Amino acid sequence: MKTTYIFVKAGDGALARQSQGILNIIEAKGKISKADLLEQITLDVRSRQKAQRLLSYYKSQLVSRGFIEERKHG
Repeated sequence: MKTTYIFVKAGDGALARQSQGILNIIEAKGKISKADLLEQITLDVRSRQKAQRLLSYYKSQLVSRGFIEERKHG
């Protein structure tokens, strides 16, 4: 099953640095697959954590606060 992330609205300034970085990537692309997002996180977001861990940690916060949508398909 494939996952796509879709930008909904800009951050409100109260997001953690890594969370804002992930949101900025999705905002720049508008719509991005999970594989592409993980690749961009690795390149753009500075952290000791791996991209998958960062996405897993911040995804629910970004979705629940209405910044992004997560769509599963296939």
